[in-house]
Amino acid sequence: MTSGKHVLSTAHALGVQIRRENWPCSAMVAAWLQAVQGRSATSWAAWRRFDPALWDAVNITDDAHPWSGVVAVCEHFGTELAICNVSRMRFAPPLVNNCWHFVQRWKRGRAAGHAYLVYRDGVDVTVYESGILDGYQESVGTWEGAAGLDGYSVGVVPLLDVKP
Repeated sequence: MTSGKHVLSTAHALGVQIRRENWPCSAMVAAWLQAVQGRSATSWAAWRRFDPALWDAVNITDDAHPWSGVVAVCEHFGTELAICNVSRMRFAPPLVNNCWHFVQRWKRGRAAGHAYLVYRDGVDVTVYESGILDGYQESVGTWEGAAGLDGYSVGVVPLLDVKP
């Protein structure tokens, strides 16, 4: 597998594309999942062609099946899945140290969903996300308590095979 951080950098085609084109959150994640497997593409449509079923599952369009993305990623990478309602539990699902994670937060209604990547280095976490309005962003913080997810249901999939 290719380094997860590298494929998000401006030294990789995907890193350039997501910065230039303000990709939706789930499209960034779906393409990233392809890029860490060593694939590269020059367009959004080309990224989708690598694995249309995974792309469609991560790009959630069905409010009746909000967890299709995390379930598909869990099945694809063979890792464990944690889904919880943070407002009830008051704690976000735990993260694995020195590991990438696919995170999806959800409130009833498609506009309240968001998908992103998180890397935990043992102490801090870095959140990698993209959106049509705000573009690509990286932020460093902690993953304590509700981790800013209060009121959301949250799904977390550790991606154990992806290099830092």
